Amino acid sequence: MLRRLLAPASDDALLVSQSWPPRFSSVRAVRRTLDAVRPGDDTLALLASELAANAVEHAQGWFRVELHANATGLRLIVFDQGSVSLPSRGHAFADPLAERGRGLLLVQNLASAWGVTPLDGGKAVWLDLPRSGASSQGPPLLV
Repeated sequence: MLRRLLAPASDDALLVSQSWPPRFSSVRAVRRTLDAVRPGDDTLALLASELAANAVEHAQGWFRVELHANATGLRLIVFDQGSVSLPSRGHAFADPLAERGRGLLLVQNLASAWGVTPLDGGKAVWLDLPRSGASSQGPPLLV
């Protein structure tokens, strides 16, 4: 049931489903794994890095990354454990002078859609990337 709620469509193909320990070195492993499946997809690598880093920083325990593909594009899902706070669209507009906090701004601007699904003991943060690789129609990265 959960997979149906989060997967892009019934005709999706699961390309990656792997769990990693809560270490920042896992973020690099996520990028390498996705690059093996989608070589040269820099947008996917960047956004996966952001979501994986958030899972390492804010959650408690292992996290899992899934990549689904269908005719319209890709859906990346990062499942984590023990996180009590849920990111929101309001977090996507970071202070331009802050040293951190731009990850969701990147997600907001480069993904065609994104969201958060609370789960028992954690959450799933997902994003969609269109097949063409075009970015979303959101606000510009820098004003």
